[in-house]
Amino acid sequence: MKTIFSILALTALVAGCQVAPGSYTVVRVASADTVRSPSCYNNNVPDDIVNDSTTFYAGGTLGIFAADADNYFVDITTNNGPLTVDGTRDGGDYSFYGKAVDYEADVDGMGGARTTTYEADIRFTLKTHTVIGTAEFTTTCTGVNCGVDSCVETTDFIGTVVRDVELEHGI
Repeated sequence: MKTIFSILALTALVAGCQVAPGSYTVVRVASADTVRSPSCYNNNVPDDIVNDSTTFYAGGTLGIFAADADNYFVDITTNNGPLTVDGTRDGGDYSFYGKAVDYEADVDGMGGARTTTYEADIRFTLKTHTVIGTAEFTTTCTGVNCGVDSCVETTDFIGTVVRDVELEHGI
């Protein structure tokens, strides 16, 4: 059972559950099993995966902070390691998006190049102390030796703001 979220460092909570500059809000989340698009398997989902299902959740933690009134950030841990993604807030709706492009020249020793793009799109609503959202991670590859051309991994989550925590370790 793979999920996108895992435990992250804990810190202080903002009063009123709205993230404000100078504050750090910790959200404990329960993540559903990650759904992988058929393209993650070159459109040939293996028989040992196609009928898998679970009602278990994976626990994890999100950290949310604001640099100023217009720039918000979320700390998460993915299957590829920790990320901090920038985003925006509209009332209680938060949206975070990040993209990385990795260009590799001569990956096959014959001049063939490959470009791999990683995108993170995390959206959630914070209402009272409850958080409900979705994290979508997309990987695309063009060029030689890609293996898989594209893969979309989507995880739904629900959680709650954690009260009265303090930062013990730097993030």
